[in-house]
Amino acid sequence: MKLKKVLGSFAWVILAAALILINAAAANAEEFSIQEQYAVKETVR
Repeated sequence: MKLKKVLGSFAWVILAAALILINAAAANAEEFSIQEQYAVKETVR
């Protein structure tokens, strides 16, 4: 019973870490996209 509780807690920690990493990757991709848009606008001028 105790082992199941520990494994369940560990699973929640892994899930939280995965969500944080996914969120960080998405924010990084969005920032890169914004930089690319500015680079294209500067090239067009």
